[in-house]
Amino acid sequence: SVLWSTYSSHNQWVSSIMWSRKSEYSFVSDSYDTLVKLWDTRSLKASLYDLQGHEDRVLSVDWSIEQLILSGEADNSLKMFSFKWV
Repeated sequence: SVLWSTYSSHNQWVSSIMWSRKSEYSFVSDSYDTLVKLWDTRSLKASLYDLQGHEDRVLSVDWSIEQLILSGEADNSLKMFSFKWV
């Protein structure tokens, strides 16, 4: 295997990653740092969006419909984020 690229922005452990079903260049990640981040593989500088709203570790993330992301937090709560593609 060959390392394609590295994305560094979370301050704590990354819990999960999910590729977009809409865009081959987009994925979302979550972390113990309470953030959900939307990424574009064509840009290594920073995430497109830092989705804030969790108060505890984020443990899971997935895409819903095209512009909705669902995430689960360690306090047993779920968050739903909407965004616009750039």
